[in-house]
Amino acid sequence: MALTYKQSVLVRGSIPALREHGETIATLFYSNMLRGHPELKVLFNTANQATGRQPRALTSVILAFAANLHHTSELIPRLERVCNKHCSLGIHPEHYDVVGKYLLQAFAQVLGPAAWTPDLHAAWSRAYSVLARMLSGREAQLYRQFAADTATPHASTAHDPDAAAWTGWRPFTVDKRVDEAAGMVSFYLYPVDGRRLPLFRPGQYVSLRVQVPELDNQPQLRQYALSEAPRPEYYRITVKRDMGRLAAAAAAARGGSSAAAGGAGGKGGARASSIVNSGARGGDVRKFRPGVVSNLLLDEKWPGDAVELSHPAGDFWVDEDALEAGRSLPLVLLSAGIGAAPLMAMFNGSVTAVSPVPSRAGTPSSGGASVRERPISWVHWSAPSSSSSSPSSSSGLASPGGRRGTDGTDGTAPFQEHVRRVARERTQTAAHFFRSRVAEMDDLEAGKEETERELMALRMDLASLAEAPGRPLHLDHGAALYYVCGTEAFMEEAGRFLAERRVDRARVKFEWFTTGDPAEKVVV
Repeated sequence: MALTYKQSVLVRGSIPALREHGETIATLFYSNMLRGHPELKVLFNTANQATGRQPRALTSVILAFAANLHHTSELIPRLERVCNKHCSLGIHPEHYDVVGKYLLQAFAQVLGPAAWTPDLHAAWSRAYSVLARMLSGREAQLYRQFAADTATPHASTAHDPDAAAWTGWRPFTVDKRVDEAAGMVSFYLYPVDGRRLPLFRPGQYVSLRVQVPELDNQPQLRQYALSEAPRPEYYRITVKRDMGRLAAAAAAARGGSSAAAGGAGGKGGARASSIVNSGARGGDVRKFRPGVVSNLLLDEKWPGDAVELSHPAGDFWVDEDALEAGRSLPLVLLSAGIGAAPLMAMFNGSVTAVSPVPSRAGTPSSGGASVRERPISWVHWSAPSSSSSSPSSSSGLASPGGRRGTDGTDGTAPFQEHVRRVARERTQTAAHFFRSRVAEMDDLEAGKEETERELMALRMDLASLAEAPGRPLHLDHGAALYYVCGTEAFMEEAGRFLAERRVDRARVKFEWFTTGDPAEKVVV
């Protein structure tokens, strides 16, 4: 049932209070809910809880919904991201009843009886019901697609009648590991039942479930991008070692400052530490260490070991309809750090989706049925080696005139040799690799001066590419598609650059390796 006019006015009128106390409300909500339903802890990243990312993400969704009660279509892109994440975690309608109960309780406890009137309670109760129905309805559609293997209806990823579709968790075995770069390893995962896997859209991810010994063998779930084009025999994920910000996590676990617990600029952090039960962020610091699952995979999962995966999900993929409509449409991939993983799947999928054409060497290159090769540019920024003489060396490895840098292992960025080989074989494929600490900025306690220096170097790299021979960024093409993935600092700066060059926002897609939807940070 829709909200009445009066209820809509009440909900919208509560937005200022939500902006002021939203993170406090969300933190209290999670504390109370997980204390009352400890079985739900598995659904939430412990580090995101400790650092305040999870409460901020919930606050962002609540504010967006309250501001768009009569324009819910504006929320579809954001909610699509949420629904895909929920389906990868196994969220079902009964979970929404639990969430609603504790969310309204947190509203009442933080705002107090003077502000949280019976009428406001009734208005928000109905508003939450509307939001829950929107989410659970879309999630039901996705689950049906997963079960029927219709999640990839496009012709280029056609239904495989022999594939074993599934919902829930499916056992997989690590078949092999491949070192891609310093601290990055690809895992080739084969289904235990040996049946063919459903195809997916390049750019999507899976949730992975493992038992974590340091969390008393409790299962933990994490999302990892699929880093290879769809294959019926196996899925591949690429995992980066996460050194984490242990000091910040330790401060959060002790109920420290709002800056440590809630992130820079987070509102309500200090108040939350006093209003929330002290056990909400207490306990062993190890339980809040960022990267606990990724590092476990790198240190303890070897060929023959078992993991469990969800069905592929996600709303970040190449616009196949647009590519079908224009075979010469340029595809520009911009990545930093582990952001190379989903773009690798896009790159390989796009390369194999077009037909044999004369290569630079005069021999046919691999592909399918098109008569023309699609222009593809991949630009990647990797972190410099810890042994590099310069802590801030943004260095072009493949771009003409670029400054050369070093890598932590053999001098290559992830997938670099493969991408460069394809670029040598195909006349319309360009590859450019740089070194910059912006590729690991999310893992650094960088000061403002260092951050600005790194972002300035990134801007210089992008500007040089804009004018480089062959115009690899295709900024003068009014229909080129751009896919961006990496650290938040990298994507925000790349988004600003493209906006300044008048690239239509509709032609740019971002994948944020973070909780929530920080898309509003990109200036467009």
